[in-house]
Amino acid sequence: MLVRTLPLLALVATSFAAVARADADNTKALVGKWKVKAIGDKTDEFNKGIDLFFESRKDNTGAMSIESSDPKTAELVKMLNEKMPTFKWAVTGDNLELTSTKKVDGLFGGKEKGTAKIKIDGDKMTMTPDDEKEKAIKLEKIKR
Repeated sequence: MLVRTLPLLALVATSFAAVARADADNTKALVGKWKVKAIGDKTDEFNKGIDLFFESRKDNTGAMSIESSDPKTAELVKMLNEKMPTFKWAVTGDNLELTSTKKVDGLFGGKEKGTAKIKIDGDKMTMTPDDEKEKAIKLEKIKR
């Protein structure tokens, strides 16, 4: 009986190690500031002077922010950033869970939590929300 169980235990241990490695890889890769390049098939809206950012920190907190190169929009950007969401995040494999730490209308469809599949390839990331009503988001990591 024990002899038959050993290969199964080895398979389970290998599977857990692979998941733990994927978690660590995605967690490390996710940390940083990401510029939103597209939401669904809309790309032009993010390249006309106002940029949207997703920032995830090592302490598993993060925030969304807006930046503009146009000085005329400084007050608007400041006001909007005060209302932008902050969150805690966790990664399990290729699943990202965001939990709001500041009540923001419309975030995660009005829910406290949101989940998405993430695919990180170098400095490119795609977040595909589990909620089918939401659109995939394409991001590019900002080099510092």
